[in-house]
Amino acid sequence: MGGYKWKIVTLTVNGTSETNLPELLFKDCDIYKETCKGAWISEEGGRAQFVWQFRDKGKVLEIANQTDHAHGIIDVKAADQCIAFTGVYEVIKSKRKSLVLKSTSITGHQGKEVNIELERKD
Repeated sequence: MGGYKWKIVTLTVNGTSETNLPELLFKDCDIYKETCKGAWISEEGGRAQFVWQFRDKGKVLEIANQTDHAHGIIDVKAADQCIAFTGVYEVIKSKRKSLVLKSTSITGHQGKEVNIELERKD
């Protein structure tokens, strides 16, 4: 996971597709010794920062926004989207180059079903 960019190829909220599909850069880390960091990169090139962690033997992925400032409007938009999709996801499918996530407890979409499908970019 770490050290690669992952493109969100599907992002739905209660079955409605989102049109702005970002890439997530999961920076390489030692999950036992440090907080894993990442970058949320919008289609426009805006960047937001987050931390990530797998739990429950890889069955759960938590993504938490960590953006503390933005350099322009496109960074603000990326941070807003990162904040909206911050939360704890159930890992539905995990393969070497694909990941499917689902949650109903995401910060910006409480009580709504959020589904994300990611593909690793090489």
